[in-house]
Parts: sequence; C-alpha cells; structure tokens
Amino acid sequence: MIAMRYAEMLLCTTLAAMPAMATDRPDIELRLVVPCAAGDAGLTLQGSGENLCLSHDLILGTSDIIKAGLVDRSEFGNAVRIFFGSDAQARFLAVTTANVGQRIAIVVDGTLVTAPVVRDPINSDRLEISGLTDEAALTLVTKLNTPKK
Repeated sequence: MIAMRYAEMLLCTTLAAMPAMATDRPDIELRLVVPCAAGDAGLTLQGSGENLCLSHDLILGTSDIIKAGLVDRSEFGNAVRIFFGSDAQARFLAVTTANVGQRIAIVVDGTLVTAPVVRDPINSDRLEISGLTDEAALTLVTKLNTPKK
C-alpha cells in the first residue's frame, strides 16, 4: 500500500500513461474513499481493477491548484508536483489529521488514478503524483498550468 508522508504527499502509481485528456485544464479531485452503499459500484482504480467508492465531499479540486511542475524522482520515475493555496492546505491538513489510516482517492478527468493511505497528517501546500511516463507527466503539467476556458 502506498503511504502518504508528512510535509509532502508522494503518490506512486503503476500507470504506463495517463488517460487522454481534453484540451482544457483537466479536472482533479481528491476525495476520501468510503464504504460502498448498496448498489454503488464506485470507480475502478486504474492499474489494479479495484472498485472504490468516494465521498461526495471534495477535499481539493482543480480550482485549488496554483501551479504544477515536473519533478525528477529517479526511484519512482517521473512525477508531477501540484501546488495549492493556503485555504486548500488548511482543509488538507484537517482532512488528513482526521483520517489517518484511511485512503484518499485522486481522480483526474473522471479516472481514478491512485488511492494512497494517509499515514500522518499532511501540512503541505503541495502533492506529487509519480510513476508517469515522460509524455503523460508533461501533458498533465502543461494542462494544469493552462487556465480553464
């Protein structure tokens, strides 16, 4: 299981590539993983086939993102670092403090790309998504830094 670390959330995925994205800035959502209600199939975690149900409450979203950049993580491959504002940081700290041991899902354009376990409260203004191909990482950074049309 992937772990979230204090001061920086490192999200390791087994993705060979990100899903195709529209030309606009992609939608990014961070939501808690919750037990599935009767009849709720949830989303399928890319790469594993695991079905997970997500809270309706948004922790962080596209509007919270200030900028994104490429990071060289040789032990994990390519990574995208996403920065968010102080309001989002405070929400993220509150949610991770209250949910140590629980999973947080990261959804990009409707595709569940990873759902790591919160190991410690996270008081940071950034997160990283790693395990992407060079092309997928560059595409995601470019699109995240493009204003929404």
